[in-house]
Amino acid sequence: MALLAAGALAAPVELHTTHQVGAALFPEGVQYMFEAEGRLPLWKSDHFLLADGHVALAAHAEITPSFPRVGPVLRIAPVAFWDATFRAYGTWYFGAFSSILPFDDPAFRATRENKRALIDDGVRTGGWGLRVDAETRLKGKAGPVIVVLELQWRHHHIEVPGGELEWFWEPTEMLNVSGTGEVINRNGYLFFELIKPTTATEAAPADDRKLWIGALGMWQTSPQSHDRNIRVGPVAFWKPANGHKVPTLIVGTQAWIDSSFTPVFPPYTFVAANWAK
Repeated sequence: MALLAAGALAAPVELHTTHQVGAALFPEGVQYMFEAEGRLPLWKSDHFLLADGHVALAAHAEITPSFPRVGPVLRIAPVAFWDATFRAYGTWYFGAFSSILPFDDPAFRATRENKRALIDDGVRTGGWGLRVDAETRLKGKAGPVIVVLELQWRHHHIEVPGGELEWFWEPTEMLNVSGTGEVINRNGYLFFELIKPTTATEAAPADDRKLWIGALGMWQTSPQSHDRNIRVGPVAFWKPANGHKVPTLIVGTQAWIDSSFTPVFPPYTFVAANWAK
């Protein structure tokens, strides 16, 4: 009721689009992602906790060398410090690279050599999958310090032409996952905001340049297989100039702390360019 007292539902729907091109090294992969989002502002309030409150519905599409993935996304962000996201994605696996690699033992060690052996044995297959997930985030900011905590639950269901699939290697989760099973992700971000985006005033237009430098930690588990993947390392978000045509550059590297498929080095390394409007 307190939030409703802050003001009636505001403004017409806002349209936002996002394009992202990214690549990762060890494991190798490239990705193109697109989202078109309709965003409904919630509050007629300038209070910093409410000013950006909204509900959004988006259409998501992405493609990698292993699969395309499409589906709807619902985001609920009523206050500045908390939001929730719900997704339902359909995926078609090409039967290329590390998908789909089925196996009988949930303790399978998905090293490069073991995956190559499965491919050479001809067990790699294509198929389709459904992924449903829910994510909640807590966000906080004190001066230049930004902290984000994420909890994600994902449900995978896979169908392949050869029949029932018991266990498989999921290349984006980097975990052994049950053919019908869950993955739980716990992510933590710590950033220092060295360049801060500004909002428009009567004297000056908005400037969306930014530089955030910090660290990202990820702890992923599959309850059915008891597989886990823990890594942590530095990450940076940098937008060098103003305007939506200038991408935000995302770079990072993470050392493996605990994983069933790789030694500590080389680390997981990624780079992406994100255009948002």
